[in-house]
Amino acid sequence: MKKISIYSLLMCVLLLTSCFPIGSSLQTPTPTPAPSSTPTPFLSPTPTLPVIQTAPPPPELGISTQNAGSAVELAALLVSHWGGGILNEITYSPDGTFLAIAASDGVYLLDSKGLTETSYFRTNISVADTIAVTSLAFSPDGQILAAGLTDTTVRLLHVPELGVLDNLEGHTNWVSAVAFSPDGKRLASGSYDKSVRVWQVENGSLLYTLEGHTGYVSSVAFSPDGKSLASGSYDYTIGLWSLANGTLSSRLNGHTGEVKSVAFSPNGQILASGSYDNTVRLWQVGDSSLLHTLEGHTGSLKTVAFSPDGLLLASGSDDRTLRLWDVTEGMLLNTLGETTGTINCIAFSPDGQTLASVSRDNTLRLWGIPTGRLLRGLEGHQDWVTDLAYSPDGQYLVSASKDATVSLWHIADGTILYSWREGTPISSIAFSPDGQLVALGGFDNNIYLRRVLDRIFLMTLTGHTAPILDVAFSPDGQILASGSFDKNIILWHTADGTILRTLSGHADAVSSVAFSPDSQILASGSYDQTVRLWEVSDGALLNTLEGHESSIASVTFSPDGQTLASGSFDKTIRLWQASDGALLYILLGHSNYVSCVAFSPDGQLLASGSFDKNINLWRVSDGALLQVLEGSGDRVTRLAFSPDGKTMASGSTDTMIYLWRIP
Repeated sequence: MKKISIYSLLMCVLLLTSCFPIGSSLQTPTPTPAPSSTPTPFLSPTPTLPVIQTAPPPPELGISTQNAGSAVELAALLVSHWGGGILNEITYSPDGTFLAIAASDGVYLLDSKGLTETSYFRTNISVADTIAVTSLAFSPDGQILAAGLTDTTVRLLHVPELGVLDNLEGHTNWVSAVAFSPDGKRLASGSYDKSVRVWQVENGSLLYTLEGHTGYVSSVAFSPDGKSLASGSYDYTIGLWSLANGTLSSRLNGHTGEVKSVAFSPNGQILASGSYDNTVRLWQVGDSSLLHTLEGHTGSLKTVAFSPDGLLLASGSDDRTLRLWDVTEGMLLNTLGETTGTINCIAFSPDGQTLASVSRDNTLRLWGIPTGRLLRGLEGHQDWVTDLAYSPDGQYLVSASKDATVSLWHIADGTILYSWREGTPISSIAFSPDGQLVALGGFDNNIYLRRVLDRIFLMTLTGHTAPILDVAFSPDGQILASGSFDKNIILWHTADGTILRTLSGHADAVSSVAFSPDSQILASGSYDQTVRLWEVSDGALLNTLEGHESSIASVTFSPDGQTLASGSFDKTIRLWQASDGALLYILLGHSNYVSCVAFSPDGQLLASGSFDKNINLWRVSDGALLQVLEGSGDRVTRLAFSPDGKTMASGSTDTMIYLWRIP
């Protein structure tokens, strides 16, 4: 992967244009491990006329993000038939058609697209009634909606008209949670009577009563295979129950506050729990070990939910914020904007593109969720990031900045192992194939070779008469290529730093150089708007690729060597057949200079970074734009895929390095 130096980009634009473009309700019960009395229900205060008030939603309720790794509020809906009714829970129907809301005055069924009311099930027939709906669950086929009520019953309602199919009785206190088994044949209910009951849906008969908790049962969840059930309790624990015989198989301890919410990951391997101790815990289901403790909320956790792909976990809290976490790394990805009330429940849409939340301010909110995952930002440089590169083993990332510093980052935890300042700003960086050396292209016309882990200086390569714009090691490690403002390419012996040959022919600065995977061909991109292909063995010019309408910023070969990509100031990317230079595709989508291009290690994706602050992901086979990653703080200067292709690093003019999880 090769790309243009920020310094070169600046100087080119200065030369060409002489101007750099800027391009008040009752509260929930006080949590206690073993309460002595029934808590106050989530009830409406003074009733008013029935009303649904909506803030006009945008034309489309699909993904609409300000930046990747964050989400934006798509729509807000104030729901209340009795004026101030508390919204306790929300869930999507399996096909995503409906949103169901459990409230202190009944059940609302909404069309998920237009947010219009489809039907309404009222629990309070008169003003004096105090029956609230605490929890909801759709059957897997979407035809039944189970509702847990504070009158100790579970109602089975037919979708969409919400007519009553059955009334399950047996609990002796509020029903606080309900969940269908994956096959839809069983229903679990948790109660403030400290028990869990498992019912047969077909006839409403009781299969099991699961007892063992010493505090209210607040949440229940079936494992995806239907063999286990998890229950969260105010006794600070999570119970894991075997449904083969209705026995407790294990108990998860560790929370220091009431457990309010539990959820299985889609693959059933991880269990998430949210607690009044302000933390979320991720547990390995197989051995009940603790994987991660997610800290950051400043209030009690009320709700947790996995995204359908299992990569994200969302959490809602008394601190009035939503947080998005990376499940694998246990890292906080983003904190969404504050609501004006405690977030009681959250739910992902079946396609994972939308997150719905309900809060004590009686508002339903929809948030657009990006599919590109911003893992973290690495902060350490004081000026533009001019280049970055992964070590061949993927453990480290080296970066350079306009502030003349070079930093080596440990990818696992995002920490800087060490940082040093060179005598000149570094425009380009390359790791040797064995990961032992790093080449640094300087704006003082020189190239510096250092050992990576101990920073020992080895040699200075002198030969160019103008600033270096790019450097690249050949895959066999024997040659280093450099491009410069002096319009030349120099090939260097890496063993002793001597010049092998100088390649001349470009009519302007050479901004980017890249070797083919077999080390036999070198591609060069230039401000003269051409890409040239050279025979490494003898320096012969093999082909000149023309078509770009402005300076070439970046060139790179696909991993199989069959395709060459070039990015240009003309805002386009071109894909060329490497063997004969035939143009395959012109990729349109950026609204400003394309500053860098990079193939994924499997060759299926091409990433392009631009001064429009976006990163585009393209499918190489047909040139289709797959995704736009928004979230780089400013103009994108550099891109690099990790060797395993699971993450990508980007550099920016905002001094930051961003790490992205690639889907």
